[in-house]
Amino acid sequence: MIIPLGQHGSQTPAQLGGKAYHLSELMRRGFKVPSGVILAPDWFQAPDLESLRDHIDPEKLYAVRSSAMDEDSPDYSFAGLQETYLNVKWDQMMDKIMACHASQWSDRANAYRQEYGLPPSSAMAVVIQEMVDADYAGVLFTQHPMTNRVDVVAIDAVAGLGEALVSGKLTPSHYVVSKEGQEVLERQEAGAHLDQGQLEDLTQVAVAIEEGYGSAQDIEWAFVGRDLFVLQSRPITTTTRVPDPVKPGSRLYLSFGHVQNMSRSFTPAGVDMIRGLFKTSEDGGFGKYFLFNGQHLFVDVTDLALLSGPPGLAVKKFMGMVNKKMPMIIDDFRSKNMRRTRVPVSMLKNALGPIGDLIKNLRGRPLDHGKVEGDIQMHIQRFKRAESLDQLLSMRSSGLMPMFKMLLPYVGTGMIAYLRMGRLFKKWNLPMEAYHGLMKGLTGNKTTEMGLLYGDVLKHHGSPRGQELLEAYMATYGMRVDGEIDLGVPRPIEYQEDFLAKVAEDAQSFSGISPRERHLKLRQEGLAIEKDLEASLSGRKWRKLKKWIDLAQQYMIFREHPKYALMTIFQVYRGHLDSPFQSLSDKNNGIVIAPEELAERKRLYDQGMAKTPPLVMYSNGEIPRFHQAMTADNMILGEGVSAGRIKGQVRVIENLGDDQLLPGEILVTRFTDPGWTTVMARASAFIIEVGGMMTHGAVVAREFGVPAVVGVEGAVKTFTTGQWVELNGDTGQVRFLEESEIPDESL
Repeated sequence: MIIPLGQHGSQTPAQLGGKAYHLSELMRRGFKVPSGVILAPDWFQAPDLESLRDHIDPEKLYAVRSSAMDEDSPDYSFAGLQETYLNVKWDQMMDKIMACHASQWSDRANAYRQEYGLPPSSAMAVVIQEMVDADYAGVLFTQHPMTNRVDVVAIDAVAGLGEALVSGKLTPSHYVVSKEGQEVLERQEAGAHLDQGQLEDLTQVAVAIEEGYGSAQDIEWAFVGRDLFVLQSRPITTTTRVPDPVKPGSRLYLSFGHVQNMSRSFTPAGVDMIRGLFKTSEDGGFGKYFLFNGQHLFVDVTDLALLSGPPGLAVKKFMGMVNKKMPMIIDDFRSKNMRRTRVPVSMLKNALGPIGDLIKNLRGRPLDHGKVEGDIQMHIQRFKRAESLDQLLSMRSSGLMPMFKMLLPYVGTGMIAYLRMGRLFKKWNLPMEAYHGLMKGLTGNKTTEMGLLYGDVLKHHGSPRGQELLEAYMATYGMRVDGEIDLGVPRPIEYQEDFLAKVAEDAQSFSGISPRERHLKLRQEGLAIEKDLEASLSGRKWRKLKKWIDLAQQYMIFREHPKYALMTIFQVYRGHLDSPFQSLSDKNNGIVIAPEELAERKRLYDQGMAKTPPLVMYSNGEIPRFHQAMTADNMILGEGVSAGRIKGQVRVIENLGDDQLLPGEILVTRFTDPGWTTVMARASAFIIEVGGMMTHGAVVAREFGVPAVVGVEGAVKTFTTGQWVELNGDTGQVRFLEESEIPDESL
């Protein structure tokens, strides 16, 4: 079939390939596209050059361009991987068409498919277009590919054909133009010079195409005199989508995944649940500040970041516990936004009670563990007694806020006490290894206890005792999974066959001292540290330090209680979930989501799983860059959150279940929420992309007594399984070892 451009009718990208379809669609929408035809895949079943005579002028030159079925899609671009031939004459036409068609199986294209897990190409269309004698040509991006900004158009231009730009033969002139007002913000000219009128034309066409497709576009173009031709438009697949703002003006978005020590996609069902938890009033309360870009969830923290005075300092300190870069980011944002905000009255009202209880705890109010556990169970039972989905949804905000008021005094007391300990250690020049060591082997932390029980399951696997322990584990922790804050993620208790297979596999490699035995040993080490400190300090200093040690050890164990209770409640909601890509709110309101919309949501989710969201992003899309430092002596710098030095081999496990951590190995991964505890309990050390001093991975590392470094951006790409490194959990340094430094027994 031969289809003139602009006349594709009901044909889809799946039938013509992305490039051919979009060129035809652009022409149909009125954009100036060089005339030509599409050779649909069925034409190649019996290729016939004579069939082209009614469409091709033998006296003219043409471009012959590939259009694979999955090329220029929202997920995969195949940019430059399949052939294009320019200035093709009639007597060369058949050879170039067939060579172009065959390029779908080239080594480059096959390697790209293998990298992204795509099947071999099944079909390709070929586009034949009349050559334009370009004065200037190039590419533009409607979202800046480096800064991620969505309010500008980035333009590269060369004199003549754009092939010189794509092949790297010429250095392009570079322009950045604002979409609103077409102001030239950057101009770096090499061999091409575009005037203001041409830049405005490019910007206007770019915005029109972007609005037409509803997504950021990578556009090839050419000027012939003052005539602007569009040569190609495809979705940009590498940038981060910017969610719709909740308020106008410059805003600061924080990745909610980073706060939760995870970096995977969120499902629509999960986003709806999070928003519902924070819905404290009819207008949406704080829930409206949770912004979803179809892949990842962000929180608009502008009003918090711009707080002045003591509340502003408190916010910076808290954000620093999420990630050590946050105070710098907040200072940068404040410098660009001189307005200041006040603490919302509703927030003050909700915080007064918990703060009062926190102060009482810091002053030494006796701690009743039984009451805390009893209050949590009473709270959970309220949800288990709900009789309908409608009732459950009406209770959502009471799933979090009452628990926040209940547990904040305990969690906050532990965090404050631990930080006060740290101040005294620094002030008196005490060893930081001892500071972290005081938290070793504590009992009562929900996530630590999960890891210890899992170790017991492995130790006794295959015996009646092992089965008894496994049943206890599933009853208590069967709802814990990586990415668990997302309601749409399935839980081990729901796919027990897979989980039991994982248990059997882990049990095969189980040997040596069990996590529980190691944990008991760590507690003894922690007590020994206390005795050494008491002996080395004056009586006054010891009494002052001992107060904070006791408070930290008593209260830090509650750090994981809120999440544990929330995940238990989530399991009640999951009983009503039909699809992770439809929210419970929509289900309850009788809203039916079309199958194609569900498929698109899943496509975005799957695409987002391969991306790590930025820690922060401004509302114009800009991502502040704080690159990972690599020193001259081959050392990466992160944030040390659990003391100790260790040499060992790393194992990179990007997603839970991808690989099995072997005894003695250092775990390198993107994030570690409680679902990773079964792996973390067996690691000799951690290197984690996201996290801070008080996030899950750091707390568990300290209680398990293993060194840990977090905040190592791009760790899963930087390290390779089998590499030897030396990790320093005090300083945050990770050094690659030379061959001469590798222990002899490993060679």
